[in-house]
This record gives sequence, C-alpha cells and structure tokens, in this order.
Amino acid sequence: MSFKIDEWIVRLDENSRPETIIVESSTECNFSCPYCFRKTFYENIQKRFLDIELFKKIVEECDRGNIRRIVFTGFGEPTLNPYFHDMLGLASSRFSRVVLNTNGSRIQEFEKEILNNLDKLELVISIHGEDTFNIIEDLMKKVEEKRGKIHTRAIIVISRHNYEYLINILEKCLKYFSIIIMTNIIPIDDRSLEDTCIDDQLCENYVRNMLARYGFKFMFSGSCVKSVDFKLRTSVFECPFVDSKAMFVRSDGLVSPCMFMSHGWRCYLQGIERTISPVTYGDLSEDSIISVWRRPTYAKFRFLVKMRQFPCCLDCDLVQYCTFTLSNEHDCWGNSPSCAFCPFARKLAYCPV
Repeated sequence: MSFKIDEWIVRLDENSRPETIIVESSTECNFSCPYCFRKTFYENIQKRFLDIELFKKIVEECDRGNIRRIVFTGFGEPTLNPYFHDMLGLASSRFSRVVLNTNGSRIQEFEKEILNNLDKLELVISIHGEDTFNIIEDLMKKVEEKRGKIHTRAIIVISRHNYEYLINILEKCLKYFSIIIMTNIIPIDDRSLEDTCIDDQLCENYVRNMLARYGFKFMFSGSCVKSVDFKLRTSVFECPFVDSKAMFVRSDGLVSPCMFMSHGWRCYLQGIERTISPVTYGDLSEDSIISVWRRPTYAKFRFLVKMRQFPCCLDCDLVQYCTFTLSNEHDCWGNSPSCAFCPFARKLAYCPV
C-alpha cells in the first residue's frame, strides 16, 4: 500500500501493524475532577462500556497478529466496566504486557488478578492527593513485597493550589512506584485556566527547585521522578501514540489515532477555547485491526506526525486571530486533521500510552 504526498510516493511496510492496543473499556467515571475533559464533552457518551464480545474479538485478532501489549485507559475509569474482571483476566492470559491506568478507587476489588499477574501487569495510578493512599496502600504494600517497585507508575496532577504540597505526596509515592510523573492540568474553562501551572513561573520554579534539592533522595530511593514542561518549546513535537505504534479503540469500537482526538470535547489553551472534533478511521465491530491500521488515510496521518509535519499554533503571531487554531479539523499547512495545538505532543502534559 502506498500514498502520494506532493511529488513523493510513500510506501507502507507490508508487514506494518500496531504494537500496542489501547482500549477504552468505559467512558463513565466515579470521580468528578474539576479539570476533567469529560466535563466539556459535546457528544452523548457519558456512560458507555466496551462490549465484552467485541473485546474478545480484539484479543483474538491481537493474538493472531502478534500484538503483545494492551493498555486499559480512556476518558473514563476502566474498572467500572461490569465485565472488567473478565477483561483483565483474558488480557493477562493472552498478552505479554498489560497496563492498567486507574484512579485507584476500585483497585482492591481486583487484588487477586493483580497479584497473580505481576510478571506482566503494569499499574499506572493517578494520584489525586494524599487521600488516594488510604485506598491503595494495602494493595501496594503487597505488590512491593511480592515484586518490588518495578512496573508501577504514579501520575500526579500539579496545579497552582497543590504544588507547594507535592513533596508530601512524593514521599509516599517513593515507597511504591518505580516511575513518578508530574503532569499539568489542560485547561477546559476559566477556572482551570487559573489553576494550571502551564506558563506559571512560580509553580515551575518551585517544582524545579524541589527536583534539584531532593534529586539524590529520589535517585537512591530507586524511583525515577520526572516532570513535564511548563513552557512551550517549539523544538519539541513527539507523539507517544505514533512513536509507540499504538492504536486507540473507543468504548464503541471505533478506532482513533490517539486519546486526544477520540471524542468531541473542548480545551482552553492560552485563553482561547478550542474544539477537538473526534477523528476515527474504522470500526472494529466490522473491520479487522490490521485493515484499519493499513488504511491509507490512517497511514498517511501517522506518517505526517512521525515526520513532524505540523505547525505550532501555540506560538504563532496570529494565534489570537487565526480561525484555524480554533479546532483540530484543519491547519494552515493543509493538514486535516491537525495536531498543531496538541499539548501532549509539546510535552505540556503526560500522555497515557
């Protein structure tokens, strides 16, 4: 399969396939974080679960296609799917690496599956303050005793209201997590715009000084502590989805190029409201994983992202006037869809791949 870009013919490797399947098992969440993207949805998807039969089909195709890594994440809490016990058990038996992104609220209910599959299961827990440890600590102690801290990640959302207390949360995370990532709020309205640490010098200085001051302690703890950027660097454009050859499967079975463009929602970057329209390339209830992956429109999109062929709307002199920057549908370079203002590709926020 090949496609044409201007005067060049680009040929896709005939053996091309995804290396990671990212599954959104639920769009429902039992938390109500004020900065959550779900609050700006303009689609009727507040409560939708991935069908168990479709999940089994996905697993079978991954098995035949030698796709060995699966990630449970999405715009909802994965463990709320009523069949998640079955999904986690099936994934653990068929994949060599299973990643569970969770808010930790229901993690105790899956203790048996987690402890029995520590050789292949990676836990990624969003830490929403010190209270999170009251829920997860008993299980994390058992995980640490049985396997140590390998294959555990903590994601800490930092804001102008919590950055001065980060060290308290970090101290607790160091006991149980091998990787600790601090990420920014992506503003969705005026309130979260005032709360984000993006472009906030005081917040950045505090975090940088803390990392420098406690660097040796973090290093000797056996944990890797890192932070996203606080200011835009136009030299940075790295898409974790494309770089890791990941495919995002929505809870209705539709395939999106990434989580950022999987649903219709709005963000509020640099004081400008921007609309993200959903982008899909196929339906796994009707199509196979490989056929969708090799579809020319999808392959061309991945090629352009890999070659960094997108402008940066976030530092353009015309950002306050240009209508292209108001959505991901087009950009001034002729791309459709566009990643021109993606905060994840610019390393302003952590991307859960």
